[in-house]
Amino acid sequence: MKTLHSNRIWHKTGFITLSLLFTATSAHAQSNDSDAASSTAEKPYAIIQLYEDDVSKLEDYYQDLDQDGVADELDHCPNSRLNEAVDKNGCALIEVAPQPVMVQCEDGSQAASLAECPVVDNDTDRDGVLNAVDKCPNTPAGVEVDQYGCEKGRFVLSNIVFDTNSAKIRNDQIATLKNNAAALNALEQDEVLLVTGHTDSVGSDAHNMALSWARAESTKQFLQQLPALKEVTIRVLGRGETAPIADNATAEGRQANRRIELQIIPATQVPSEAR
Repeated sequence: MKTLHSNRIWHKTGFITLSLLFTATSAHAQSNDSDAASSTAEKPYAIIQLYEDDVSKLEDYYQDLDQDGVADELDHCPNSRLNEAVDKNGCALIEVAPQPVMVQCEDGSQAASLAECPVVDNDTDRDGVLNAVDKCPNTPAGVEVDQYGCEKGRFVLSNIVFDTNSAKIRNDQIATLKNNAAALNALEQDEVLLVTGHTDSVGSDAHNMALSWARAESTKQFLQQLPALKEVTIRVLGRGETAPIADNATAEGRQANRRIELQIIPATQVPSEAR
């Protein structure tokens, strides 16, 4: 009876002890699960995945957050859209429309092509001689003109030779000047003979301007001695080197530019600076 009673006590006590041990173990296990769940919740899912897959990827992720190929420390635009093309600063590329190639038009303007340039009137008086070389740009319609755009007999270009820095008419040039003057038509009552002097580009601008005036004046004095021109009103003008008709880089061009122009014009068209 005594032994049976003792066995019952041991069974009862052991059961209680095992129950308590199981309860403690379950509690400990639940505590560990709770901590693990808490630890998992602290990290974003994407970072956990990177970390679990490869730790080095986690480092790359923080070096270039927007994954545009530009390190964060150099990235001026750290939130670029995924796969967006960026420049060296990590910012989206801005497409710039190509600038059209422009051409220079005759009137000085620019256009996309010559066909789009404004039409330039190169022959104002319609005499067949372009304005750039027309010495008489206002010739009346229907008048026959010479190569200079002037009515025949109303303009003569005389390339007589002067000595260096001299305005004196040389003896060997007198015949040429007489022939040129004789080619002029008789003047009407309201017309004058304009003598314009020109030089090449050798020398200073001021010197050449003064020299052109002096040569025009000496030509006027010579012409006034001719019987056919004694009663003619002669005016003079100096242009210096400002109106070349040839290239001053060559000897031939400089000779062509050292010239005297004789022109019959209405008295109302005489330049204001003429003497």
